[in-house]
Amino acid sequence: QPYTSIMASRGCPFRCGYCVSHRIWANKYRRRSPDHVMREIDYLVLEQNVRYITFQDDIWAWMDDEWAKTICRELIARKYKLKWRCILHPFSFLKSRKEILPMMREAGCTSISTGLQSASKTILRNINRSPEEPEALAELVSIMKKAGILNNTAFIFGLPGETEETIEESIRYALKIRPTFCAFYVLSILPGSDMWFKQKQGPLHGFSDSFIKTKCQEAAKCFYADPRVMLNIFVSIIRTNPMWLLKIFGHSKYFLEISGILKNQSKKK
Repeated sequence: QPYTSIMASRGCPFRCGYCVSHRIWANKYRRRSPDHVMREIDYLVLEQNVRYITFQDDIWAWMDDEWAKTICRELIARKYKLKWRCILHPFSFLKSRKEILPMMREAGCTSISTGLQSASKTILRNINRSPEEPEALAELVSIMKKAGILNNTAFIFGLPGETEETIEESIRYALKIRPTFCAFYVLSILPGSDMWFKQKQGPLHGFSDSFIKTKCQEAAKCFYADPRVMLNIFVSIIRTNPMWLLKIFGHSKYFLEISGILKNQSKKK
């Protein structure tokens, strides 16, 4: 389907140790007005026949619940056959997430990405993140599930102070909250980030890159081999895109193989 991306805001109010957004945008955070954003969406839908949009904002609608509600109301009123996705912070809409997330779904939002990076409070402090984020994200993911919105949560292995225990802690956390999808990444140190300067003073952890890469692969296998995760993915996709069910019959052999893997995994447990 015709797809494009837009930005409703520029910059990020945070300064995570692994990120350079604050340097790119000179520590500034600016958001376009709802009217300005809607005029662009109107053009994309009516003139370019766009049917799917990704908001490329570092954090969509940060600290402005009314802005988010206005965008949702405008999209709902227009009744476009438009779907979209965005990125939220674990602390997004803390006081009104039970109201806003269902509105986002009604307005066409099908998928939300969130980056926790680690479930370890120590690691989070080391990268200028809040140790309260895991609890906040667990609630956010739960509400997204109820609203029928897919969620992809990202983790980074190899952050300052990483140990085998902190890696296992993140894996256990992922299996506990069970977002729709999970991504486990090897740390990439970006030039200009706080971590880039810190690594010049010494190693960030005691592991090799190959060890961290292996742990990422093991984490992904552990997460997606859980039958509850696969069932959640299947149900979530059917809820957001019922027509997908018709397409899978052409790949019946693949799904039978997946079913066999899950069955064997259950027996091992």
